[in-house]
Amino acid sequence: MKPKSWLMSMYHQLVLRSKRSLRTQLILTFVVCLLLSNIAAILANSLTEALFRQAAVDYSSGRNNIEDVARNLTQSFAFTTEGGVLDVQKEIDEVTERNRQTAQIGDLRIMVVDSTGKVLYKSSKVKESAINLHDVLWEALDHREGDSYQEAGEAIYAYPTEIEGQHGFVIVRGEPKPSISYYPSGNPVPVWCYSWCFSSCSIG
Repeated sequence: MKPKSWLMSMYHQLVLRSKRSLRTQLILTFVVCLLLSNIAAILANSLTEALFRQAAVDYSSGRNNIEDVARNLTQSFAFTTEGGVLDVQKEIDEVTERNRQTAQIGDLRIMVVDSTGKVLYKSSKVKESAINLHDVLWEALDHREGDSYQEAGEAIYAYPTEIEGQHGFVIVRGEPKPSISYYPSGNPVPVWCYSWCFSSCSIG
């Protein structure tokens, strides 16, 4: 028997049974109503989802940008030390200039310190000649582990480095730029649509 003929035969048998059996009619009605209600709910959600979103100011992306500066500088120092002449101040100045042009990070300050906290290299906005390294490292650790990651305020990141055989840290401070993120706040329309469609279909 050909597939088409077999399908038609099954269809006719199903229709015939549904006419004879009230139970079969109820099952078919339930399945059709369930299918139509789900389709209606999905369509309603896609059409109305944007109306039920909550906006929130998000600083996580801005803080990631600041951390990227610290990480990339540290990696650049390591690669240059292995394969060429390292000009730390030039690297810092180039990063500062790029940020000045893009304004991606507010009040960007970069410094390279030795293990005692003495500032060896720094960007133009850094005024310190020495820092309390212990306190700065704890502050940087708090930014990684605390809830402040998505809050406003200065961010600070520190990465260990080695320059000309001397151990130290790359420390980057800056004001993260905010962005707007949208989160679902609960869309009741699909539920209403599902209930209305299912009840209407069942009654019909």
